[in-house]
Amino acid sequence: SVNDKGAGIGGGWGIQYAGGADVLITGGEIEAEGLGGAGIGGGGSHSDGGINAGVEGGDAKVKIRGKNTIIKKAVGSIGAGIGGGSASNSRHPYLYKGGSAEIEITDGATVKEAVGGEGGAGIGSGAGRGYQSDKANAHVTIKNATVEVAKSASPSKSDTYGAGIGG
Repeated sequence: SVNDKGAGIGGGWGIQYAGGADVLITGGEIEAEGLGGAGIGGGGSHSDGGINAGVEGGDAKVKIRGKNTIIKKAVGSIGAGIGGGSASNSRHPYLYKGGSAEIEITDGATVKEAVGGEGGAGIGSGAGRGYQSDKANAHVTIKNATVEVAKSASPSKSDTYGAGIGG
């Protein structure tokens, strides 16, 4: 699944506020690429325009369960590989609020590769500027599951980097 206006699976892209996502995956082999958000999770908010754009990435609740569930690849360009969307504005290179994330990977599920972009975590929250008022939080539970690769591949426009797993 590839989506150029939001997450690969999940929330939609927004010029100011991106869409959130509540995703449950319980079987199958999945590849997801969000060209405007997370691979699996929240949409991204990006603009090349004014100050009031690229305000908030989409929040995400993602549950990946079961031994027959394999996430082969989840890639976010404006957000986490699996999790929240990032907020980005290339003319005004400060960020607002990245999307928060609640992620559960359990019951024998496998994630082969999760890659976040624009400062998003591999598995976790999208990039934000980090002020207390707009902080993105990540709550990640991995129990009886396998995660092979989780990384943040590129910084945000204001050079913030996301965690491999976390915020």
